Amino acid sequence: MNAPEARPVNKGGRPKGAKNKMSGQIKQHIEKHFYKVNKDGKALDALYAESKTAYFTLIAKLVPAEVKADVTMHAIDLGAQMKEASQRLEHMKLANVIDVTPEEPKPLINNETRDTE
Repeated sequence: MNAPEARPVNKGGRPKGAKNKMSGQIKQHIEKHFYKVNKDGKALDALYAESKTAYFTLIAKLVPAEVKADVTMHAIDLGAQMKEASQRLEHMKLANVIDVTPEEPKPLINNETRDTE
């Protein structure tokens, strides 16, 4: 059996995964031009009306081919969380709260009635 050949070491150029600066500049120019010609917001409507294939091809090119995400999920005990929330609410009810219950209205004139003529 032959041993696999070693890959040549990249001694220059862009590191693997690095973005091409030229591509980024071209994308910026295209974006500026799009906003220049799309002042009224109708450019995509016109493209869609003229050629649905071109429209959806453009949309497909704008959607990333691959999305990387790290997702961490934690299981929770919903019953325990509800009990804790209920206890916090009870504690709030027992806390010093300013009572804003209105008092009985006081008579305007010491229990006298006004005679209107």
